[in-house]
Amino acid sequence: MNYYTKFAAPIMEGNRVKGFFIENKAGRQAICAKVVLDCTGDGDVCASAGVPFEIGDGNGGMQACDMGFRLVNIDDAKFNQGYFFDNAARMMAEGVASGEYKLTRTGGNLEYSLIQGVYSANMARIPWAVDGTNPEHLTRSFIEGRQIAQEFARFLRDKIPGMENSALVETGVKIGLRETRRVIGEYVFNGEEVLSG
Repeated sequence: MNYYTKFAAPIMEGNRVKGFFIENKAGRQAICAKVVLDCTGDGDVCASAGVPFEIGDGNGGMQACDMGFRLVNIDDAKFNQGYFFDNAARMMAEGVASGEYKLTRTGGNLEYSLIQGVYSANMARIPWAVDGTNPEHLTRSFIEGRQIAQEFARFLRDKIPGMENSALVETGVKIGLRETRRVIGEYVFNGEEVLSG
């Protein structure tokens, strides 16, 4: 299998998937197999083959998604992660209430990357229900996610000690989705079963 290759369509024999078509710069190719496992992360193969699935809570609600981003030039000697975790949510709420910042959540994670002065952030939440199977939703959330990340970077630069000279250098290559399709198989675990292992 090559990179830069996408699943295009299943090859069906009755109600059985016996392979699939892929597409890339070389065009369309067919791959046949005794067993096909859908590892797309979104149930693309199963959905295309007519396998039943559900999305979200059934009423249009989805788990929140975020645009991850990375900051550099953080003063490790001055930045205190404990101070951030103890105070960031309150400070973000105050910034939103004052109208100074347009933040989509209060709180989030800043994780040291093992490279001096570089932290990864997970806080730029998309404030609406993104359907990860809808290309328009994906496009809009990706564009908005980058704008939201810029606003969080501005807040951190302005308000958090040690981040005064920080710079946003990278956002995720895709929006960070937490759910799309859930295939309904022969048996579906209930919540109690999942929690009890």
